[in-house]
Amino acid sequence: MVVGILLIFAWYRLDADQRGFHRSIGLNVGVIGFAIVGLPYYLFRSRGAKRGFIATVVALAFCVASVMLTGAGMYVAYYYLQA
Repeated sequence: MVVGILLIFAWYRLDADQRGFHRSIGLNVGVIGFAIVGLPYYLFRSRGAKRGFIATVVALAFCVASVMLTGAGMYVAYYYLQA
């Protein structure tokens, strides 16, 4: 979980630097501590309403895919690697 949070923060810093977006301490803490709120807030502020919505949907799709892959891996480990 810690690695995932650090990767999200690293992406956020790189993206903000590329876009020239001014990061505040509050937003940095929000992205780390409350990523479910802080990341969509950043996406909407840095990209505008339409592109922010699209970026938020893509980020949620990646989260869903990650959960599904984790579940599939646990399923494989439990049922197929017991032999």
